[in-house]
Amino acid sequence: MLKKKKKFLYVMICIICLGSLGFGNFYYNMKLENTANAAKKALQDDSIVKETAEEATVNSADVLSEKLTKNFPEDLSVKITEKINAGKTVKLAALGSESTSTDKGSWGELLQKDLDKAYGKGAIEVTAEGIKDDLSINIIKDKKYKTLLEQKPDILLIEPFLLNDNGNVKVEDTLGSLDILLADVKKISEDTTVMIQPPNPIYKPVFYLDQVNKLEEFTKENELIYLNHWGAWPDQNSEEMKMYVDMNTYQPTEKGEKVWAKYLINYFTGK
Repeated sequence: MLKKKKKFLYVMICIICLGSLGFGNFYYNMKLENTANAAKKALQDDSIVKETAEEATVNSADVLSEKLTKNFPEDLSVKITEKINAGKTVKLAALGSESTSTDKGSWGELLQKDLDKAYGKGAIEVTAEGIKDDLSINIIKDKKYKTLLEQKPDILLIEPFLLNDNGNVKVEDTLGSLDILLADVKKISEDTTVMIQPPNPIYKPVFYLDQVNKLEEFTKENELIYLNHWGAWPDQNSEEMKMYVDMNTYQPTEKGEKVWAKYLINYFTGK
């Protein structure tokens, strides 16, 4: 009887030991599986957070650029937005007479500074080709703008040498020169969007005002973008105008450069 009890006790101890080992192994495997699942979930959550953050960044950039380019034609707005969001530089070239410049204090330099603030430094690059004391007919004949066009800018802002031509060339010939220039733009860089702006106003313009009005009519007839900054300047017949344009050179003063720049900055930043 005692032997039977010992045998039974021995069997029970073996069963308990085996059960303990089995439960321990099961518990260990469960713990490993739970740890693995937790790590997998953490990786998935982290990936979702990163993807959401990336999408938010892209969407934010799209909204930002679309707001800044709202004054542009739709196709140009899309093109500029896509280039900027892809990290590519947008080329904005300006062609005109002496006042077309990126020198210190010029409207070109002021425009560049504000574009850097609005779009980010390097997003839009402004270059300028200002041709002093030459007539439009000579500039066109000698193709003095060819190097600028060969850079294939995304936007070309043209000031058609009206102030250079004033008193020397008929406005019809100035506009004829502009027509040839526009044809050359299409030939050399067909993807370039052309914008036209008048030169700076002067104090009490007479024939010059008529020439500028004819330029605006030309742009409407040819469905060109016309950036008429004259409305941002003081009344051309007022004495105040003398503070904005040098009476000897007919070039913009510091005040004139700023008012011209502000108009362009507002256009190019969606204001």
